[in-house]
Amino acid sequence: MRPPGKKWLAEKHKTRAKRKSWRKLHLGLDLITGDIICSDLALDDVGDPSAFPGLLDQIGGPVDQFLADGAYDGGPTRELLRPL
Repeated sequence: MRPPGKKWLAEKHKTRAKRKSWRKLHLGLDLITGDIICSDLALDDVGDPSAFPGLLDQIGGPVDQFLADGAYDGGPTRELLRPL
């Protein structure tokens, strides 16, 4: 999956980026407590599914429920979440 282009991001955020690249903050939350349980700051060339394994490594136990946007749809995500 190819990351969005800089033109698209500039139009979406209504700004002309002076920085050389965008950053994306990936967060995992405990939906009951609201606590952040994992995070990753990635460059714009790292897609959501590529960042996902590193986020899961930060969680100390099983994942009971996973909610995300469509960028995570696909076999690789399902395989990582499949119970042993």
